[in-house]
Amino acid sequence: MSIQDRLDELNVVELPLIAQLGAMSWTHIDGADEDASTGRKDYHLLGRADFQQTLMRDRMAEAIQRLNRNDDGTDWLDVRRVNQAISQLERPTAKDFIAINEELHEKIVGGVYVSGPDGERERLVRFIGFEPGDANDFLSVNQFRVDPPGAVGDRGFIVPDIVLFVNGIPLVVIEAKSPAVTDPLATAIDQLRRYANRRVPEQNEGAERLFWTNHLLVPTCRHEARVGSVSARPDDYLPWRDVKPATIETVRRELGKAPGSELVQQEILVAGLLRPDHLLDALRSFTVFMDTDDGIRIKVVPRYQQFRSVHLALERLREGKSKRQDGMTDRRGGIIWHTQGSGKSLTMVFLVKKLRTIPDLRRFKVVVVTDRTDLEDQLSKTAKLAGQVMRVAGSADAAKTHLARQEPDLVFVMIQKLQERNGGGDEQEIVFAAESENLPPIISDEVRSGKMVAKIGERPAFPVLNESENVLVLVDEAHRSHSSGLHQNLLDALPNAARIGFTGTPIEEMSKKKTREIFGAYIDRYLLRDAEADGAIVKILYEGRELKADVTNKGTLDSLFDATFAGKSHDEREVIKHRYATRSRVLNAADPLKAKAIDILRHYITNILPNDFKAQLVATSRELAVQYVEALNDARDEIVAAVDGAADIIKDIEPETAQEAGGDVAFMVTAVPYLDAVRRLEFAAVISVDHNDLPQLKAWGGATETKERIGRFKKPLSQDPLAILVVKSKLLTGFDAKVEQAMYLDRAISGAELLQAIARTNRTAGEAKRFGVVVDYYGVGRNLADALALYDDEDKEDLTGGIGKPEELLPELRQARDAVVKHFSDAGITRGATLQPYVDDCVAKLKNQKLRAQFLVLLKKLVSLFDTLMPRPEARPFKNDVKLYVFITKAAANLYRDKSLDVRGVAHKVQAMLDAYIQAQGIDPKIPPIEILDPNFAAEVSRKKGDRAKAADMENALRHHITISFGKDPAKYKSLSERLEGILASHRDDWKEITKQLQKLIDEAIAASSQASFHHGLDPHTEGPVFGVLRIRHGSDDRDTELAELASEIVRRLRQDAAVQGFWDNNVGQEEARRWIVQQLDGVHLFQFSELDSIAADCMGVARANRAAFGP
Repeated sequence: MSIQDRLDELNVVELPLIAQLGAMSWTHIDGADEDASTGRKDYHLLGRADFQQTLMRDRMAEAIQRLNRNDDGTDWLDVRRVNQAISQLERPTAKDFIAINEELHEKIVGGVYVSGPDGERERLVRFIGFEPGDANDFLSVNQFRVDPPGAVGDRGFIVPDIVLFVNGIPLVVIEAKSPAVTDPLATAIDQLRRYANRRVPEQNEGAERLFWTNHLLVPTCRHEARVGSVSARPDDYLPWRDVKPATIETVRRELGKAPGSELVQQEILVAGLLRPDHLLDALRSFTVFMDTDDGIRIKVVPRYQQFRSVHLALERLREGKSKRQDGMTDRRGGIIWHTQGSGKSLTMVFLVKKLRTIPDLRRFKVVVVTDRTDLEDQLSKTAKLAGQVMRVAGSADAAKTHLARQEPDLVFVMIQKLQERNGGGDEQEIVFAAESENLPPIISDEVRSGKMVAKIGERPAFPVLNESENVLVLVDEAHRSHSSGLHQNLLDALPNAARIGFTGTPIEEMSKKKTREIFGAYIDRYLLRDAEADGAIVKILYEGRELKADVTNKGTLDSLFDATFAGKSHDEREVIKHRYATRSRVLNAADPLKAKAIDILRHYITNILPNDFKAQLVATSRELAVQYVEALNDARDEIVAAVDGAADIIKDIEPETAQEAGGDVAFMVTAVPYLDAVRRLEFAAVISVDHNDLPQLKAWGGATETKERIGRFKKPLSQDPLAILVVKSKLLTGFDAKVEQAMYLDRAISGAELLQAIARTNRTAGEAKRFGVVVDYYGVGRNLADALALYDDEDKEDLTGGIGKPEELLPELRQARDAVVKHFSDAGITRGATLQPYVDDCVAKLKNQKLRAQFLVLLKKLVSLFDTLMPRPEARPFKNDVKLYVFITKAAANLYRDKSLDVRGVAHKVQAMLDAYIQAQGIDPKIPPIEILDPNFAAEVSRKKGDRAKAADMENALRHHITISFGKDPAKYKSLSERLEGILASHRDDWKEITKQLQKLIDEAIAASSQASFHHGLDPHTEGPVFGVLRIRHGSDDRDTELAELASEIVRRLRQDAAVQGFWDNNVGQEEARRWIVQQLDGVHLFQFSELDSIAADCMGVARANRAAFGP
């Protein structure tokens, strides 16, 4: 970063942000003073024992005393009990990073228990006060230095730009970037993830302890700002575009801005999310931990539309008139329209959590009405945290019982439970969305595809069950059920309830009046264009596809074979072409269904499978859905046989050559790397069945089996081979599966159902999923205009904005390529007549970690767009540039031992082509860089040209060795690191001497790794590392004998503990061992009492790093 960029970062971004915090009652401490003469920063400990400590214990102690007094205002907490409380945040029992964050989040929000005074039972201690009038301490610190394990002197530490503390607990980390640098937000996000050690955890490049208690991560460059949680992937960081429940006028006054002036994104985010009461609200009521479809635990923090809509909904609930007060209708509810993929379900969870914190609303009975079961887990946890009872209605009778109770519980009811049978017979009214197949068996296919209501007999009046006004009904997917008889049953049962309807699609013009009569006016709207602009969903690419008979690419094949097998005689080439044609004939079929199945699977293998994603296929009928499953199975087997049969031919065809040729050859060459995955592909139908169906349909019925198939489908392809679900109407609405990237349409589908269906592909799922894909075999695209005609002009404009065509990405691809080139040209590096000097200069420039991070962000965007557009002809002019910069990336990754410098996550389709190019340049992309302990390391270094290249390889290999080994023996590797820095500083630019000195240091490191003994007779793999910790913390060598004895005693105890199977997975056992070490340290009187806990933790850390040497 240039001096000017750093000044822009400070003056344009960081300082205005700190000033805005100050206007909202945050106090501030400057974490670094700069020496005017040297420019060196003097980082402050700020009351900490050392730079590894992240909690401000003094401020915590003061807040704990302040918030936890007796009713008469007297103190009951002494120093011991305060330390007992603080230690529960310093030493979590969980092991995994996210599990630690979840454990500490619960303790920060809910408090912890410590021993009571005078023999009383344990009492709750609060860390933060959430009630009005609670005196909390809000502190911002800029340039807050933290030393990770392995930091030496002035190297290796991290310095987040701004850290926000509440009562001494770090809850927010902000990284500011100059708006003038290339892609500043992506660079800031990458830096935050490095600080938290979330990029490549095994590299130990960050300071995880700072993020154990973290609630929010904020990257900003002033004009753009985003927020994410500690588990967020780069694409999970989203903007915050609203200041509610604060007012825009208040924010302008705080900023000293004139009325009507615009606010930049940073100002809006700070005002809307980091305002003290908003931050505590988000911490307490708008945070959940949940498992993703592939079993990964994540932390979910609110999006601005969720925060806004919950506050608006509760404001209307408190201020609106009830039905009795109004005399006509209840005016306390309304409609929340949040587009699909924007987190409506979590908004409902947040609403319930927030409602339970408001004294005058806690009395409300909350009824959640849905046709989905995935809300149940989150709502049950919410009820538990709020001390509330949750009741799940498993039947119509149970629903009546639960609804009738006069108590503020949480009732979860499926809409189907609200149907009333007439006289106990089969006659009933069945009401359903046109897109739903989740119906009783007596409903025929004709009725299934019909309108909203199928009446069989008359619906009797539903009894009044609860006349209380203190009932809030939350209706999921309100656009589907608002006019149904089942919903009328609910209105009859709860006549005075307030009702809030949630919908993911705009209400059709003809239905708006009816919907508003039931729910009231809109509470909040979050449109599709909003979600796409925020990055909350991905854009959908629409592709019309038509199969034509007798399509051949004979000329292309002839040209390809003539070029590929130029060394063969004419007769030999004709034989090869004949063999190929025979074996590939199965890739085409006369039967239309079989032809479509083959084409669908070819498209899937080429475009979707390489990215580990899945697809749905929509068939005309249930029978055709089952036939499609059979046809896909046949197509899979035929494709595998064809590629296997042509293996001896296509093995000599380069991926790049095949891409140029297109057609069958391109497909078969593309399929080769994924052939094992193709062999395992499975397909399943998800349809409704009834007792009159034929056996082949019944085989796909059954609620348990269907639920299992859906669960399997939601897992990434690498975890479960169920790749394509074939449906008729099921799963086209209200179904969320992040792994679904493609939808293949082969039936007439229109109206709201069409818009709902194609939106199944728009969920975000990491960097590899930049777009959803809809492939239309039926000409459904012609129905889009009819579907949009059902909506008003504003809604129509919003809906059309989310759908595009692949060719529209070409300008983006060109801009991405130019940005990568500019990254190096701005540093004075331009291409000459030969490429090698350019490559060398680029790799050398990437030694700077920040430049590497910026470059990776730019390159990933380029490669991702290129990967999306290939093998389209318009993408090919960019091929050479992509290959060149990916090669530069791999060369830099090898040199600097930086595993994060990798684009494999976004380049699946073209990976084979890129790997082939890299290998042709002399680097095997599948072999990691050689380590210093490898016997061949010296030989590998000798291959480098010139002393500078050799020194660079040796330096980076040694740095990597020190980083990954530091935890095993901090004292030894701290010494090695200091000597490495000394060599580089003493012999600057004398590459020959640097190489000589580095070789000596490497020899010493190799010898140390196999050392059989240690001074004082200590074991080098157990006692030696513990002794090193004690020596460093003692600070001198005049008590080495006593320290060695102490190290031996500690190791003896830990060996005994480690002999017990599972000790290293037993947090309770490890905590007991740590406390025992504290006692031993206290007994020798060699250390300050305040340091005993951290020294004991360090001893446990080196023991854990060397666990193999200690025992099981």
